[in-house]
Parts: sequence; structure tokens; C-alpha cells
Amino acid sequence: MFHIDSFYFGAIIVNNRKYDSDIFIGIETVVPRKKSHDVSEKEFSTLLNLKPEVIIFGTGSTGQLKVPSTFHLTANISGTELIVKPTHLAVEEFNKHSRSKKTVGLFHVTC
Repeated sequence: MFHIDSFYFGAIIVNNRKYDSDIFIGIETVVPRKKSHDVSEKEFSTLLNLKPEVIIFGTGSTGQLKVPSTFHLTANISGTELIVKPTHLAVEEFNKHSRSKKTVGLFHVTC
């Protein structure tokens, strides 16, 4: 199980390990992500294929990461809750949900 220890502009700390890039948190791994302001269909599908109960997108400090509105419908059809918030709030959501639900996410660590 993963816990996000902290987030500040440019970095996120998960289970005592610091990442200086955007990240994916899966069921068993944390993987760095190439910095981009758009979530691709492939990235979303990768998370959805993990069959989580909750997917969380941290959109950055000022919400610059763009999450297509169609992802909400797709997640809803699959029975997955989708939460999209600025990263500092998404971190709180991830830690809350991951205690009791199968939770994955993508976190933008800058703008």
C-alpha cells in the first residue's frame, strides 16, 4: 500500500521516496511519468486496466493538467470513482481512499 508523505512544487514523496517528476501510483508500483499537461487516453486506460475502485488525478499546483471530460463517463461505466483536484488536495484524497479502497493515481508535481 502506498502513502503520499508530502507534496511541494516540483516534488512528491511516496513511502519515504522522493520523486522530482510527475508519477503514476499503481497497485504495486510507483512509476515516473514524462511531464505533460495532458492526460492521454493510453495513460487513462493503463490506470483503468488495473481495475481500481478509485482513480485520482492531481492536476498540479495551479491545475494545469488537463483531464478529458470523457474520462468521467468511462470511469463511471466501469464502476470506478474518478477524482480530479489540484495536487495538494488530490494527495489528501489519495491517502484517505487508499486506506480502504483499491486506489491508483497520476500526480502532476508542478504547475
